[in-house]
Amino acid sequence: MADVVDRRVTMGTTNNPEITDPVDIFLDNLNLCRKIVFRDADSLFRVVAEQLYDTQMLHEEVRMECIRFMFRKRGFFQRRIKMSFDEYLRCLANAESPGSMLEVRALCHLYRRNVFIYKPLQPPRQIILSQQYRENFHIFVEWTNFFHSVYPRSDIGDAAVGQAVAFKLLYKMLFRLPDVELATEMMLHPETFKAGTHFESNDDENAVRLHCANGRSFKLDRPDETLCLFVDHTECPFHNKELQKGKPISCTRIVLYEKRWPFPFAAAKSLDPHIYRNVEHFWAKEIRCPSLPQNFTVGSKCRVFLSWTDKGNLGCIQAIHNYSCDVQLETTGQVIVAAFWHLQSLSPGPPRHRKPFDSRQQPGR
Repeated sequence: MADVVDRRVTMGTTNNPEITDPVDIFLDNLNLCRKIVFRDADSLFRVVAEQLYDTQMLHEEVRMECIRFMFRKRGFFQRRIKMSFDEYLRCLANAESPGSMLEVRALCHLYRRNVFIYKPLQPPRQIILSQQYRENFHIFVEWTNFFHSVYPRSDIGDAAVGQAVAFKLLYKMLFRLPDVELATEMMLHPETFKAGTHFESNDDENAVRLHCANGRSFKLDRPDETLCLFVDHTECPFHNKELQKGKPISCTRIVLYEKRWPFPFAAAKSLDPHIYRNVEHFWAKEIRCPSLPQNFTVGSKCRVFLSWTDKGNLGCIQAIHNYSCDVQLETTGQVIVAAFWHLQSLSPGPPRHRKPFDSRQQPGR
């Protein structure tokens, strides 16, 4: 039997062991890993909430604590802001107002931490705000001024194992589905079974384990230990003894052999101890990702608001991405990246939203 080759722990929504992003390759050479945070105005506060409380759900509380701290330390922060300080804090309280490096400094003093700042393809830079601060934030700053978390790769590996244990408790102990580990392997790593397999049987000649040529093996569950995957268990030849013919095959394996999946791929990735699934990013994207207005197309005119006091700059959309657009400013010719919520369309809506001219609607008629 061949030795089992240990797999590399991967990050995000892919199980590809090869890192392709140059930034992630650079951090990987430092034995670090970047955890992507949803790119919105709360990204900085999500990062700090996660590193403080192990959850991004408290980002609103972190934002308000930051505002209250800056208000108390008015004399320290006021001289760093050109506009009215009260107006600045009022804008910062808006959930659509992004954090900046000034808020990074405020959060470090508030929670008594220094900070390591990571930028694309640059060595990390430690900013020591006080020798009395014993802990550090680790914050990655994109060139688009979004913020992400940076962790040692070993921490991501531990998190992947913990995530897999939690999902196995859910699917094996609560749902009691049969052959969960085998289904996960077949869904995510089908190459495991291409070199050949054989079954190990007990004294009753029932298959109890599946062995693969690459050294991996999977325990096969029994009907009395599990619940049926089918809606109607009476149609299952595994859990209904009246339908059993020959050696029983679990309902999970029946579904897999029919080229169907017993549970979502997202759950399979969470069940794999070698994949850390970024659940917070997934759900933030599902809940917060704005849909692109139909009158936002390449070449359409728009107004760009670079800050909350900005009256807007005229621009033209050059490219559209998942959460942002490349916009060329008419005043300077510079191409910038702007999120959807920083843009106001100046182009008419799609034709089906236009109403034909009706003289009866004219005033005085």
